[in-house]
Amino acid sequence: MSQDYQETDFFEFDDDSYDEEPHDNKYRWVAVGTMLLAVIITLGLALFGVRSVNEADANEGYEDRTWVISGEYLDLTPDLQTKSNVATYAGNLPADTRLVGMTYKSDLGDDTQVQAVGERIEFRGSQAGSVRADFLEKVDALLAEHENGTLQVVRTGKPGSLQEVTSSTVTTQRIMGWVMVAGALLVMIAGVLGSIFFFRKAA
Repeated sequence: MSQDYQETDFFEFDDDSYDEEPHDNKYRWVAVGTMLLAVIITLGLALFGVRSVNEADANEGYEDRTWVISGEYLDLTPDLQTKSNVATYAGNLPADTRLVGMTYKSDLGDDTQVQAVGERIEFRGSQAGSVRADFLEKVDALLAEHENGTLQVVRTGKPGSLQEVTSSTVTTQRIMGWVMVAGALLVMIAGVLGSIFFFRKAA
């Protein structure tokens, strides 16, 4: 009789332990999921934050001295820094009389002086590739006035992707960039603390 009682107690103990295991596993999975979600959000915020700060750095010095123009594909030309090609485009200068008399630097030939409003110019694209199919047929170009008074296309992009640079543009990009970087750090800290909490619940 005593032996039967002990065997019954033994198996009941095993059943209780088995019932608690799914409960513990649930918290472990929540902990892992919390950390994974935090890592994904952190990487996204950090990526966009660094990109925004870099854009602010690239735009600094061009405040209120830029114009966006459209260009159409002309031909391919060797890239100045790599063994690949870049496309050349042609477009019209903006209808701004302040540009008349300025020197335009294209990196495709000798510097030229702007003679008239809306004058047609050629410029290099920012995209690198090998054959024509690698390049956009139409692009937007950011035309900037340097401190020495020369005009130059400083970057190109898909139509509608560029905007003129203002003082508020640079300030906003820099603030938003650092806010996202700080947010990424906070999310990572929250993810670590949350994971620790759920792992302790599972212990």
